Amino acid sequence: MAREALEKVSLTRAYTSTSERCIDTANIILKGRDVPLYPVKELKEINFGALEGEKISDILPEMQKRWKTEDYRDVGGENSGEVQQRLRKLFKKITSESKENDSIMIVSHGACFLQLLEALKIMKADEFLQKHKPDTHKSGPIRNGLAAVITYDHGAFSLSKVY
Repeated sequence: MAREALEKVSLTRAYTSTSERCIDTANIILKGRDVPLYPVKELKEINFGALEGEKISDILPEMQKRWKTEDYRDVGGENSGEVQQRLRKLFKKITSESKENDSIMIVSHGACFLQLLEALKIMKADEFLQKHKPDTHKSGPIRNGLAAVITYDHGAFSLSKVY
């Protein structure tokens, strides 16, 4: 889905989480293109602490009650404020290195994406989920393969399109 949505988009460079699945996804999207790819830790998924690595079916009730607050500190993870801080730092660096009309791809994770929307003051996660609610919550509130276009203009970010 993301590959098809982005295949006609001219990309300048790409950043991805250091997660193997994100790197693989980025490489699938970028196949045949001469676009530099930068894996960065700041795009890693929120740290779910002791819930990491568990089958979603085994921990779904625990995850669902935390989706609203994104606070996993009580199980050794991080909270939304910590995630947003690392994302703001990364995007400050990206925007400072960018030129006008650059088109940059970001490959990350669902909870990280929701926190990104809030960190960049685009919209609250709840607002996004109401507008773009997936058909099912099998793996989380964001469907796999979601592609979004975020525009940066005159110091402000906005969500232009969701595929």
